Amino acid sequence: TQRSMPGFKTLNIKHCLRSGTVLSKGSSFITLSTYNKHDILNLLDTISTFDDQNLKRFIPNKKKLIANLFYEPSTRTSSSFYAAATYLGHEVLSINNVQYSSVAKGETLEDTIRTLASFVHCIVLRHPEEGAAKRAAQVSTVPVINAGDGVGEHPTQTLLDLYTIYKHYGRLD
Repeated sequence: TQRSMPGFKTLNIKHCLRSGTVLSKGSSFITLSTYNKHDILNLLDTISTFDDQNLKRFIPNKKKLIANLFYEPSTRTSSSFYAAATYLGHEVLSINNVQYSSVAKGETLEDTIRTLASFVHCIVLRHPEEGAAKRAAQVSTVPVINAGDGVGEHPTQTLLDLYTIYKHYGRLD
């Protein structure tokens, strides 16, 4: 379960994902700017070792409830997070149309996040306002994953793009 790449230390997949070489367990993922190139390359190297056999070792013994909270339309991002969570054995609470939620009555993003955090294990947030994911993470008691915040960042899409380049060329520079 170890893989090495020229110029980088050998890394253990379980250690990287469980103890947090790149993403700490229980931490939010809001922006790539908090990670250096070495961290990102370690993560991409780890991802490149995944196949069905390796991935199955990370399926948890206990199901978790993941909230997909999408304030704007999305097909690829919402369905990919849904598919990933269910593939790993988790349940997904999909809120893809907030106009039918308490947001329509004036509930703030922060109040929605606090409410969801009281019964889910993680919140995947897509919001049209730049900085919304950071605001959500500041009030949440569970990890928040930024699935796009307006003209701000879409770090999960950026990671996917970087991985595609890395897989094709074997490097990022």
